[in-house]
Amino acid sequence: GHHITLSSHDVDLFVSTCPGFLESEISKLHISKDFYLLRCHHDKQQQQLIFGYHTNEQPLTFHKLHEMSLAQDENWRLKTCIILANMSRILSCMKDYAIPLLVRPEKLSVVTVHNKNNNRIEKRVQKVYDNDFICNIFNATVSNMIGIYQAMEQAGVPHTDQIVALMEEEGPGEDNQPNITRTCQFGPIGRSYLPENFNELMDALICVAETLVALAKIGIMHRDIRWANVFHALNPTTIDKEEPFTREWVLFDFEYAAFAPQEAFPAHTLTPGNHAPEMILHYHEKAGVERGPHTTAVDIWGMGYLIQHAFVDIPASHAADMKNLQYDCLQQNPSDRPTAAECLERLRALQARPQSKEKDVM
Repeated sequence: GHHITLSSHDVDLFVSTCPGFLESEISKLHISKDFYLLRCHHDKQQQQLIFGYHTNEQPLTFHKLHEMSLAQDENWRLKTCIILANMSRILSCMKDYAIPLLVRPEKLSVVTVHNKNNNRIEKRVQKVYDNDFICNIFNATVSNMIGIYQAMEQAGVPHTDQIVALMEEEGPGEDNQPNITRTCQFGPIGRSYLPENFNELMDALICVAETLVALAKIGIMHRDIRWANVFHALNPTTIDKEEPFTREWVLFDFEYAAFAPQEAFPAHTLTPGNHAPEMILHYHEKAGVERGPHTTAVDIWGMGYLIQHAFVDIPASHAADMKNLQYDCLQQNPSDRPTAAECLERLRALQARPQSKEKDVM
């Protein structure tokens, strides 16, 4: 059989496809001290399928979540497929957040720092860049990213993360050429996940729209707006855990950001459907529009992408207008999309409208 491990914040989720996997084999796995092993166990004596998980506790314990009788439940095959389908949905959601953290922990980590300015203990995301290169597809560099964050700070762009600390160390690079290693600490931090209800969705979209209004004024485009790059801000003043979050949602990770306009990318370098179509070279031929660079309109497309992938129940009183906003933001031709200010105005009007009890699903 085969197995994979998804790592996120020093916790491993282990998935095995081996049909005869033995508990004694778990100790031989090269995974971290904190892990979850998802498992479907076939109890041949009791004629049951048992779904559960292992953790790192000793002695090793199998935590049962669900039991299914193969002898008494004639629909056990269908129910098993439903359970596995739900598990696959969870894993699909996790991949956006787990896979980027498979890099070595010394390159990407969460650190705890004592902020002497406000005398608080803070958690920050720390990234170590060995050189100026980030991504050749987006022509992204550390120098450009730092310039983007500096421009946003000077302009007072709301609801974004910031570089709160920057450390540079000179040393030899390739061919003994001078090289600078930069350590960037980003804050604040929060929890990156899909909104759980319509109110959270509206808060998130309005925060992102307010960010895009400010970014458009200084000509900066994020170019990678999706839920994996939006987090729910933690409340630093909350001692108890009953209300750990504020109503603020933060757009973060500006590694691929740039000043508009920028030229389109070769078709094979970007995944279709994940980015605004004008960012891809072949779009212009298919859409029948004149070839040109992409602008801040790509982030309006990103706003539509957020709505499209929110998957929350929408009050029937708001559903039609939300679908219309999604449709307008995802227009193929960037000139047909609303501006960030227009999106913000429509979202604020929707948030102020009384909600019906009847629900719809986007």
